[in-house]
Amino acid sequence: MGLFILIGGIVFITEATRKVTIQYARRFRGNGVAQDSYLPLKINQAGVMPVIFAFAMLTFPQIIGQILATIQNTDSIFYKIGDFINNSFLGARTSLISDSLIKYQLVLFILIFAFSFFYTFVVFKPKETADNLKKSGGFIPGIRPGVETEKYITKILIRLTTVGGIFLAVIAIIPNLVQATPQGATLTLFRGIGGTSLLIVVGVILDTMRRMKSLAVTRSYDQYR
Repeated sequence: MGLFILIGGIVFITEATRKVTIQYARRFRGNGVAQDSYLPLKINQAGVMPVIFAFAMLTFPQIIGQILATIQNTDSIFYKIGDFINNSFLGARTSLISDSLIKYQLVLFILIFAFSFFYTFVVFKPKETADNLKKSGGFIPGIRPGVETEKYITKILIRLTTVGGIFLAVIAIIPNLVQATPQGATLTLFRGIGGTSLLIVVGVILDTMRRMKSLAVTRSYDQYR
């Protein structure tokens, strides 16, 4: 039951979109009213990339620690660094509930949340979007073109990314925490499927469905040409 709720939440957040109304001064309907269009801003604008970046950043020290721990000279500074890494919370990814595991998941949560903002504002540039709207004669009703539009879009993105970042972080750590409990350790499902895997699988299925619908519409349109 919990798995279906988790998948439902992933689908909802992945598909959730904030539509910002855009009007163009040069586009009018037959009755002389300005024609509206929309600027779609997704809650999860960054997709699964923040999770991948966060796991990669936490996995890299583990790899370095394992390599340094193979040094035979135990008095070497490099061996001590590797031993310190291996005995720190970075090595608690698959352990049972403990202080080290809680620290690991907390750091993972913070990294995913931070990377959500980083990736979102790298991919989607509010200033560039505002400039393009101004050049094409578009504007957000009640908002001045240019800097004010940029600030407005940035404010919306911050709010959406806050929700999306928290969602990604929770989805990523829930399977790890469940598996770390004595009851969850017996669930073979979470051994092969983690939060990142669920995000990728659901994203691929949704994208495939959108492509199939688009292809069906295209074929239906071609019949009447």
